[in-house]
Amino acid sequence: MSDNLDIFGYGGLLWKPDIEYSDKKIGCIKGYQRRMWQGSVEHRGTTERWGRVATLIPTNNPEDKVWGVYYKVEKKNNVAEQRGKLDNREKTLGGYESIEVEFFPRDTNDASFTATTYIALDTNRLFWKEENIDKLAEDIINARGFAGPNIDYVTNLADFLKNNIPEDDDQHLFDLHTKLREKLAQ
Repeated sequence: MSDNLDIFGYGGLLWKPDIEYSDKKIGCIKGYQRRMWQGSVEHRGTTERWGRVATLIPTNNPEDKVWGVYYKVEKKNNVAEQRGKLDNREKTLGGYESIEVEFFPRDTNDASFTATTYIALDTNRLFWKEENIDKLAEDIINARGFAGPNIDYVTNLADFLKNNIPEDDDQHLFDLHTKLREKLAQ
């Protein structure tokens, strides 16, 4: 087992990693799309009114990209403790599974490498595919969990990407963010 933990974050881990890490890099993984199709009954919703959080959906196009942040957790950061925090947050409370992905740093002088990320499989009890953007926006506006309003999750994610990863062209997320602002302005 490695002395380090290499994590790729693409959702809430971008602006709120809640782990000790010694390095981070912006980059992407390929062959996936980010979608707000994972239900949240803890962090951003309740069992009565599910919130929505991001997951990765595999695609048939190996050039599809999901941008995010790689975090390096070293032995000095207490790898086991940090892994435990992430597993509780993502697996126990979130319904995700961990998988290995190839991470491509933004700095093209750096070689790609393997990192762990968390993905909500479409077979988990909280997976909630919704392609209708109006319905998705309504669900998000009306949901709130112990981590706060669901709309904050989407806004924080969109703002982080716009401010830190302007090359990200995640139309699903940015169209949803625009729809949320429109509905709140009504």
